[in-house]
Amino acid sequence: MPTPIMGQPVATAFQLRNYLHQVNPSAPDYSSWYITIGRKYGVRGDIAFCQSILETNYWRFGGLVLPEQNNFAGIGAVGGTERGAVFPTPQAGIEAQIQHLYAYASSLPLPANTVQLDPRFTLVTRGVAPTWESLTGRWATGANYGEKILAIYNDLIATQGALNPPSQPSDNTGTTPATPTPPNTSVPVSQRFADVDPNAWYTPYVQRIVDLGVMRGESDNQFHPNDTATRAELAVALYNLYQSLNKPNQ
Repeated sequence: MPTPIMGQPVATAFQLRNYLHQVNPSAPDYSSWYITIGRKYGVRGDIAFCQSILETNYWRFGGLVLPEQNNFAGIGAVGGTERGAVFPTPQAGIEAQIQHLYAYASSLPLPANTVQLDPRFTLVTRGVAPTWESLTGRWATGANYGEKILAIYNDLIATQGALNPPSQPSDNTGTTPATPTPPNTSVPVSQRFADVDPNAWYTPYVQRIVDLGVMRGESDNQFHPNDTATRAELAVALYNLYQSLNKPNQ
């Protein structure tokens, strides 16, 4: 059954960033923007995130489009040497991507109090592609473009679905039961980081903290378990811990 572009997200921002960082631990975290901006337009931001994974090779780039363009969906990169559109900020680039999906999926005007950021919005035959599958041959000329996006999404759901436990209802005492610890279903850190000994005493703790998105590897794809941390790095880790504990369903 075809998958509509319009709709509410199923995957959470926590699941999106955990999936991305398993492959590219140094990738920037824009997951919350995909969810919130997608909701603003009624577009599946979780699947749009998977589209960007496909377009940017897990934010490693390597093609014509450069990271500094903030263009995570190849908008305007129509072939040859054309690098495509440039956006002033990552958030603007993501909103332009969502707008372009909205143009394909809907014939309605842009939502109230929004500014058109997608430079190719008016070039789209409005509503011509209401499903992800129907983007093939339209957004990109490659075979099975829409199916490739959905394959990434389905893999994300299959591997990350258990990492965000559902919200617990309040009990009769008026308190909310504690959220259970997410199960460990990710790739072992000893396979992701060459300098993590699978038999070391600290490995289970590193595994959990990486699964929760509190810490990640360095740009050399190593964890550096014996290095000292700066106060700035500690601040980042504590903030990530705060997000994972207090906002598990964003």
